[in-house]
Amino acid sequence: LCDVKVYFVGIKADLDVIEERERDRATSPRGHARAYYETVHNNVIYDFELDTTSMTAQQAAQEIKKYIENNAKPMAFETMRKQGK
Repeated sequence: LCDVKVYFVGIKADLDVIEERERDRATSPRGHARAYYETVHNNVIYDFELDTTSMTAQQAAQEIKKYIENNAKPMAFETMRKQGK
């Protein structure tokens, strides 16, 4: 991805909300969200982090779009590459 502009966005939410979404989607084994909740974002660098606890998917998409429009140069992947992650 060295020659491609890529934004790394961390999407977060409260555990109870993530578990509710997990149940509603029924695409993951029950308990999957809880099993990874504390570790999924460990040692990760993001260009933008967004707490979607009280957002719809459309609202989250608008926030991400706004971020990209106002931040022309993503740095997360380059930073992680330099750190050997």
